Amino acid sequence: MMKITYTEPTDEDRIRLISEKYTKEHQWRKLIEEVNELIEELGRGYPPDEGFLTEAVDVAIMVKQVVNQHGKNDEFNAEMRYKLFRQVERMNQEGLLSVNEYANYRAQGDEWEELIERMSREN
Repeated sequence: MMKITYTEPTDEDRIRLISEKYTKEHQWRKLIEEVNELIEELGRGYPPDEGFLTEAVDVAIMVKQVVNQHGKNDEFNAEMRYKLFRQVERMNQEGLLSVNEYANYRAQGDEWEELIERMSREN
């Protein structure tokens, strides 16, 4: 007899559940609402307070839901990875990274070649 055990849902599981229960249009409108609330918090000036953190999390959750609803998780993750690697390259060019930092954080192998090729196409 096979024993089935309960496992606690992850945050990703919860995001998936929420995104499956609301329509794409509803979540799109909600995302716009949350982005506007974040903009209001940003308008309060620097340094950010607790309201900024709350609104930033709301936006992040909504973005993940909308991306999930449109089946774009892989593309989203690939684009995020590209933009992170691109920023590390820019920081290196600006002299903000030590040799060791750059070696540890830059894209490697095929990813590096793809990054450099894409960056050259964008410029």
